Amino acid sequence: MVQAPRGVLDFVKRHGFWLAVWLPLASWFAYPLWSARVLPLHDLPNHLARITALHYLGNPRWNLAPYYERSLQLVPYLAHFYLVHLLTYVTRSVTVANLVFMTAYIVLTPLGGFAFARATGRSPWLALLLLPLAVSIYFQWGFIGFCCGVMLMLPALAALFGLLDAPTLRGAIAVGLWTAALYLFQIVPWAAIRFLIAAERR
Repeated sequence: MVQAPRGVLDFVKRHGFWLAVWLPLASWFAYPLWSARVLPLHDLPNHLARITALHYLGNPRWNLAPYYERSLQLVPYLAHFYLVHLLTYVTRSVTVANLVFMTAYIVLTPLGGFAFARATGRSPWLALLLLPLAVSIYFQWGFIGFCCGVMLMLPALAALFGLLDAPTLRGAIAVGLWTAALYLFQIVPWAAIRFLIAAERR
């Protein structure tokens, strides 16, 4: 029988009520994504077109190869596009894969807020207030990579504050990985945390 790590069990015991509220509330915020056949998110069709070209480039039924060639570089938006590309192998649909990705973004957003709250000594219940922000006007415009990057700043900042309190190699690597992840989602959150890191060095 597989047992959960002791740290996970302790976390569930300490914050069971928060978890019991978070999951259904986050699911309620994510549910509208699955209630419409076509989501009216302004920039989303452009993103889906790019992911479709990435995923089906070698498929002769789509006939994309004469017009495009794959160029995988470490550039902003790669995290969103490539994760959905990989999910498409499971869902067999770019649209469904992107719905799964956006659902995960909404549901997991409070966990990033939870990490930030713990790092700054604030109530973890404040993290639930991120749910309406997760589906704000920027999300409705279809700026999915930007929204993910902004919310990922919270655990990234939690890692940064932990590093400043107790500098370790492990903490420095964690901050570096979070910073790289922000860049691969969207350059604005990456630039913001780079500015904060530079300010702390002073």
